[in-house]
Amino acid sequence: MSHKTGLSSKEHNWLIRGKLLEMTQSAWYCDATTKDGTNQYREWAAKAADVLTSGLPWHNAVLGVKDVTIGEHKDHFAIVDIRQDAADLVSIPVKMKAFGVLTAHPVGTALSVQMDTSSDRPLVVGIRQRNGKVWDIVAKVPALVVRVNTERGITTILAEDGEECVCYHNDVPSARSLTPGTVVECAVVKDTKRTRIRDVVTFGGSANSVHWKEYGGLFRPREKGGGHVGDVFVHARLTVGFVAEAMVRGVAIKATDSETRRSWWEAVSATSGDNEVDESTKAEK
Repeated sequence: MSHKTGLSSKEHNWLIRGKLLEMTQSAWYCDATTKDGTNQYREWAAKAADVLTSGLPWHNAVLGVKDVTIGEHKDHFAIVDIRQDAADLVSIPVKMKAFGVLTAHPVGTALSVQMDTSSDRPLVVGIRQRNGKVWDIVAKVPALVVRVNTERGITTILAEDGEECVCYHNDVPSARSLTPGTVVECAVVKDTKRTRIRDVVTFGGSANSVHWKEYGGLFRPREKGGGHVGDVFVHARLTVGFVAEAMVRGVAIKATDSETRRSWWEAVSATSGDNEVDESTKAEK
């Protein structure tokens, strides 16, 4: 058998006796040519996997994030958002090379995912594309753009319910071009630690929230810098070139001191005449 496997029975002291010895010494065996059975084994493996997973349900999912590097070997993963039931959305990392559909399609693609949940960590065993709209199982919420920090690659967004969310530019490239003070629609995924933003688009409706408001009035500067417009505090970085009694308009959010719980209105955008300033954190230290 050594010429079939590349291993020598004599080198390893393997004993070949009886019928097997006769077979290895026969003319037909000695004249036989080696064949590569890789494709056959792959076919058998696929059929075996189908049998093992045949009883597992398929869940609606979307491709959340692509090319996330995880671990010492910097393996490339995709984050798949999976809807297990009406109230439960879970996000699971899956190696990109494990399923071709992850590399072939953009984020937001509607998927069906088959999972083995018999252990503590759910294991994705099957992924296929399904008919569905982009981000169709992910909640869409109106939100206000608060800050855009191009140096750190993050945009801070305040959801309609008052939850502050961080949007990473690597995950959502369009977030780097957003304008503070504008209302957008976000596709969000909530987990146990934070709310993650998967997509941001222009919001076409009217969004009102107790956590933000439009303001307008005469600017009252203060000696320390910045100033006030009515009950809204406007930071110095927003008031460059502003003069006293100038008409200023913009959007403000309700800020709260984490210790004293005192609340006040703070501007995220400000416009005075021809001067328009937003809370871009390029100037932040």
